[in-house]
Amino acid sequence: MNFLILTIFFSSSNLTLGLSSSYEPFIGYKFGPFIPYISLSFSHISGTYTDYYYQYNGYIDVMIEDADTINWNIGLLNTNLGLKYIFNSNNTSPFLRVSAGIPIPLFINLEASDESLQEQFDSLIAKMYEDPEPTFNICAGAGLQTSLTKNFSIAGELDYSIILGGLTIKDKREEPDTLYFEEEKSHIKYKYGKMSGAIWLIWNF
Repeated sequence: MNFLILTIFFSSSNLTLGLSSSYEPFIGYKFGPFIPYISLSFSHISGTYTDYYYQYNGYIDVMIEDADTINWNIGLLNTNLGLKYIFNSNNTSPFLRVSAGIPIPLFINLEASDESLQEQFDSLIAKMYEDPEPTFNICAGAGLQTSLTKNFSIAGELDYSIILGGLTIKDKREEPDTLYFEEEKSHIKYKYGKMSGAIWLIWNF
């Protein structure tokens, strides 16, 4: 997914505040070339998977087409701790930025046209909320910052972020009036990455 982000930074002394068009607020403090910061961001993941299948009846020469669909719609609130490094104090300077955080699921919707598969999805989502496992968001970016005037600068950046996580599902079945039971455990790992471009307008005062 490629998109353009416009971010405006307001700097008072060494304090830096920012807000992006993707509703991602920042606050940081400058220590020489380093700017540690915290931020909040929202990630929205959605898509559709369609499985087509065909049945041919040679007696009446008819091809029957059908399909199963799966739709997903997921919203995550990302809380991040980051560090930006500006290489020099010239009018034009390259910089690097890294951050890490923990995504918090705001909503998870999985819809399937097949009823039995929908029941499995509903059970899976319930287990994700009941017994969540650690999920991490990692981001790294690099760019170039240019001073336009004493108080204003403009910067461009490319960054890549990735969300890593997992889920363990346990299912225990017991036979009534016996000492026999079965336990099944499944582990799911997931990874979601995105590349984005950003333009920053920086205000120093």
